[in-house]
Parts: sequence; C-alpha cells; structure tokens
Amino acid sequence: MIAAKHALKITLTNVHSLKASRNSSDEVMGRCLAEDIRADGDLPPTDCSAMDGYAVRAKDLADGPRELRLVRKVTAGSSERPAVRAGDCVRILTGASIPPGSDAVVKLAETAKWGEVVRFLATITVGANIRTQGLQTHPIRSCGSADLVAGAQANGVLRVPQGVQRVSPGALVEFTPWRSIP
Repeated sequence: MIAAKHALKITLTNVHSLKASRNSSDEVMGRCLAEDIRADGDLPPTDCSAMDGYAVRAKDLADGPRELRLVRKVTAGSSERPAVRAGDCVRILTGASIPPGSDAVVKLAETAKWGEVVRFLATITVGANIRTQGLQTHPIRSCGSADLVAGAQANGVLRVPQGVQRVSPGALVEFTPWRSIP
C-alpha cells in the first residue's frame, strides 16, 4: 500500500486532459461536457397554450361562470393570431401561440359550448395554462452544465437535466464532449 500523497502525485503525473471535439448528439452518450450548453433561441418561441382549451381575458371571468363569444380557432404552428377582446374567446390547441389580448387558457373540461357561445364554469387567474416564452430554454441562460454527463438514451432522445430541451439523436449540438466515462 502507498501513501495517499504519493498516490495523488502518481495520478496527477499520469492523467492528462483530453482534447475537446464537436460531435453530433448520437455520438456523445457517456461523455462529459467541456463547456456549458447555451440555447440559440427561446423555447417556446412565444407564449403558448399548455393544453387544449379557450384563450380568454382572465378579467372577463373574474365574477364566476359566464358566457363568451367564440371568435376563432388557433392550432399549433398556425400563423393566425386573432385578437381576444372583451367578451370574446378563441379555441386554442396545445402548443399554439397565445392570441393578443388573452392572458389565460381555460381547460376544455371547465367549459360547455353551444354553437358560437362558450360557457365558462369557473374563474381563472392570469397566466393559467400558459407556457411562457423562453420557459424551457433562453439564449442568455445556460441550458446544461459542463458537469452534465450525457449518459442514457430513452425513447430516441438524449436525456438532459429538467428544464433543458431534449436533443434528437443525430442532431448537431453546440457543445463539446471531452471524454468518455467508463
């Protein structure tokens, strides 16, 4: 057996940093990051609906159950952004951008619809059921620490810490894995 001080000296003499390299995400499993991951844009790119429902002005429902006029429908990926005015609502699907003038999304289960009229069965708070712009990633904040080990793969996506956008295998990622972990 050797002394701890001597063992440390042997280790430091024989261990050297490996050169960093850029790799695609399907080549980084089991490696450590040499630098923090940074997003190149906001995700989601706009405020969007966290569920199917109706985009409303929360103050229109402040006094409890009320009927609002249905003016449009917005789907995820749609460029349509119809304005929500007092007394109006817009049918919205999960992932769709929040229409101007609205500040909350009411779940379908909390409504009843008759033609172009929607009855809202409860009050709602501003911001309810909305995923805000940049909630998952934002360019000025780090998305993943250099302490991250790009380890396991599950269902075809690279596992990353909570709050970090998942990266599809094969996608070119802007981080530098520097060594494999046995």
